[in-house]
Amino acid sequence: MKETNRDSALSNPFSTGNGGVKFENLVGTTYLVDLLNKSIPRGLELGLTKEVSFQQRFSGATVDDIIVSSEDQGVIRKLFLQIKHDLKFSDAPSNIIFESVIKDAWYTFNNRFGAVFDVQTDRIGIGIGIYNANIDKDLQLILQWARSAKDANDYCSKIDIERFSSNSKRNYLQIFRSQLTKAKGLPVTDEELWSFMKSLVVIYFDLESLASRESTIIWNKLLDMLVQRDSRVAHNLFDVLRTAVEEKSSMAGTINRSQLVDLIRSRGINIKNISSYENHEQIFSLPKRNVYFTGRDNFFNRLLESLQTINTITLTQVIVGLGGIGKTQLAIEYAYRYKDQYDVVWWINSEDDNKLYSDYIRFAKQLKEYPDEEVSNEKLMDIAFDWLSSHKGWLLIFDNLNDWSKIEPYLPQNLLGHVLITSRNQHLDSFSRTIQLECFSPEEAETYLVTRTQLKWSKEVKELAAVLGNLPLALAHAAAYIKQKGKSFSSYLKMFNEHKLRLLDQSPEIPDYNATVATTWNLSFSEVRSQSKIPVKLLNWLSFTASELIPRSLFEQNDIWSFDEFEVDNAISILLNYSLIDIDNEEQTLSIHRLVQEVIKYSMSSDSKSNCIIELAATIKEKFEYNTNDPVNWIHYEKWLPHTLALIDHAIEEGVSEQIVFYLVQKTGIFLLEHGRHLQGKELFTKVVKWIEQMEEKREFVVTYRIAGLFTTFGTYLRDAGDYTNSRKYMERVIDLVSKKEFVRYNEIIVAEVSLAQTLMKLRLFSDALKILFKSLHLLNENEPIPSLKLDILSSIALSYRDKGISENNGEDIYRAIEYFEDSLTIINEIENPDYLEEAHIQNNYGYLCIRLGLFEEAFKKCNRALQIEKQLIREDVPRLARIYNNLGMACRGLKEYKLSEEYFTFALEYFSIYYGEDNFNVGLVLNSIGKLKWVVENWTEAQNIFKEALVIYRRILGENHPYTKDTQRYLLAVQEKITFEKYEDSRKMMNQLL
Repeated sequence: MKETNRDSALSNPFSTGNGGVKFENLVGTTYLVDLLNKSIPRGLELGLTKEVSFQQRFSGATVDDIIVSSEDQGVIRKLFLQIKHDLKFSDAPSNIIFESVIKDAWYTFNNRFGAVFDVQTDRIGIGIGIYNANIDKDLQLILQWARSAKDANDYCSKIDIERFSSNSKRNYLQIFRSQLTKAKGLPVTDEELWSFMKSLVVIYFDLESLASRESTIIWNKLLDMLVQRDSRVAHNLFDVLRTAVEEKSSMAGTINRSQLVDLIRSRGINIKNISSYENHEQIFSLPKRNVYFTGRDNFFNRLLESLQTINTITLTQVIVGLGGIGKTQLAIEYAYRYKDQYDVVWWINSEDDNKLYSDYIRFAKQLKEYPDEEVSNEKLMDIAFDWLSSHKGWLLIFDNLNDWSKIEPYLPQNLLGHVLITSRNQHLDSFSRTIQLECFSPEEAETYLVTRTQLKWSKEVKELAAVLGNLPLALAHAAAYIKQKGKSFSSYLKMFNEHKLRLLDQSPEIPDYNATVATTWNLSFSEVRSQSKIPVKLLNWLSFTASELIPRSLFEQNDIWSFDEFEVDNAISILLNYSLIDIDNEEQTLSIHRLVQEVIKYSMSSDSKSNCIIELAATIKEKFEYNTNDPVNWIHYEKWLPHTLALIDHAIEEGVSEQIVFYLVQKTGIFLLEHGRHLQGKELFTKVVKWIEQMEEKREFVVTYRIAGLFTTFGTYLRDAGDYTNSRKYMERVIDLVSKKEFVRYNEIIVAEVSLAQTLMKLRLFSDALKILFKSLHLLNENEPIPSLKLDILSSIALSYRDKGISENNGEDIYRAIEYFEDSLTIINEIENPDYLEEAHIQNNYGYLCIRLGLFEEAFKKCNRALQIEKQLIREDVPRLARIYNNLGMACRGLKEYKLSEEYFTFALEYFSIYYGEDNFNVGLVLNSIGKLKWVVENWTEAQNIFKEALVIYRRILGENHPYTKDTQRYLLAVQEKITFEKYEDSRKMMNQLL
């Protein structure tokens, strides 16, 4: 029974019970493993572990649990580490433990009690044992930003930028600012805060389970040091190290490597020939190390986990990915960081058979396992093969291998060392473990650019990283070009947008890469072309879509894409061999790097590009037959949206003015308009309309019918944004275009005239609008009275009478508005398949009329009916919903349900701000509604501030003389009267009406 318990205890040497001192000792033990293994200690970027000290408060270090020293080329670096098993990073007054930790850290940082802390080389560390996702995601990132920032202003400004940073990151920085202020006794400056954050590291020690990644790595380091990989001996070695930590902690002691080796020997533990290991001449062949290597922590962790898995001796790891993504650099960096764990580290260029063979022969010659006489290459092959079969502690790196069979003759079945392979071939996962290397994260890309160029961070850094797709090779070339040519980020970004391919094919002198972006992929393109025309065709199409989430169904067989499913599968497989695309089998989507797209397009002729765009547009048209009344398929249209937008941009760039392109523009514009993407839609149509007008100036052929539809949609965007003058301009152009058609249909004329009338209403030209609408109604009745078209006319007439009656205080017009609203609802009830979205639109407009008539209960019923229809049809993300919320807010205000009223107004303001922008006309409308609510509840100061915001918007968009602008000025005067007790007679009447 006792033996069983002993085995159970031995099964997990990393157990710490409830944490605390046991956890602290366990962390100290891991640093002794680094000391024994001559590794870089966690928390320091450079240097091999030199010595480890414990509880050194007597020496002036208030952060004293563990102090680790490392040495790199004669430079000593120190990590002052405070261990807290569970620590909350918060500013709560009750969190006295965290306050104490930061206070001690501040004192050590400033050498308050005689500690020797060098801000240039040393680090203050906080070690924790409980994982916190927010720390991992946000705090670690702002610490990394501190080390990459040029100065304190650069650092603090970066975290303050709304779109770059986040509230959580800003909150963490505020917590540290507050705690450091407490520790200092005075407010810390930005410079002090930045300097401290640069020196701080937060380390999560995942040590309390033998199955954890970190415990596994440590355990394998112990096993690798033993002559025989015996778990029980490793347990004994671990116990010796932990006991040493406990003893040194109790006496505030220090231990170096030679002392540790002597201690282990005295315990009778046989470590792998330490004396010869110390003096062993390492066989080493690697390319030059990249001094600018950045980030990649997640991939390093996965690589370590794979190469040092417990109880595994034979280990092979493949790093796969697109050319230029950094596979070689990751392998080089791994080899340099962990070269002291190997007796042999050898680099083999595997691009072709000759290079692979010659590098392997060079390795064999370095072994010197043969007599002095001449030895044939065949004999050297056998010597290297036999040596690898009988020795441990070696690492072979095969760079740029694409065919697994190429290395089989060079490696024995029973591998005792590590094999690391870089490859573009994603199919190598059938032979070995693989890590799919991805591009830098945006943060890593920006950090690299700033570090490499030594320029100050700016918003152009973010833009440049994005346009380069965070691809390490492209970033390296950009940074080198900027540095060598004395460019700024903004000037390079401008150059790149104008001369993409020229810059991608430039070859600045950079030590870490020896090929341009374009040439890196050209060989892959050539090999793909030699195998089949189908993957080439597939790549060409993918070059004109968005770069990610490309539905595989794009390549379903039809009249345009003539290849069957088997041929497509084979084409995808070929492209995966070169990592030119990625595939998500679960989502059934493809992706391609945006720079690969650019290089492919660059190689195509102008005619090929045009044909490709037309073919792709015709294929996507079948997928993007958007229907307003088909909410079930809205999610289907959503996934095609990025690809239609990308294709339209390419059509403009290449001047492809085919009818199919304008059809896609029209469908895309309507989708964006009806789904609340107003800013995105307006941007799209501004580009397209500018392109059309340029073609008209050059008298180039344009399809009149499609252009009329585009101008109608563009005019609608302008009207919704409050730009009524330009909206009218384009609506009148539509009528002019339609009237010039040789065979014009009556419904085309009606649609154009109703659109114009709706804009004239906004300009308060009600008589002109009604004249056009009744003319359209007469034309419709003379022909086939299409119910949906009649409904549109009647609801527009109702709306025109409503606004005319309200504006002119005309009861007769109000009565007519009610009559036409009722007629519209009657038609909806009589239609076999009614358009409920149109009903929601009518109910909401009718509800607003009831609000103005003081019929608040009826208004609430109608607007709530509109809300339920919209929500039932999955319309929760559109501005139409915001208009309903605004009306519901006004209805509730009239019913004196003030709390509910404010909730509805808040929803409306949020929707309008997101989809139209914060200075949009509609935002002004809601702000006015909220200002009136604040008036009713007598919150004068807030009302004043809100009316001021609305007035700024109205003046900018509508001008000084518009009725909305004047009304808001009167409201503002009335509020100011309440605040200052001065009388403004011209405003009292209106405010009394409101009450």
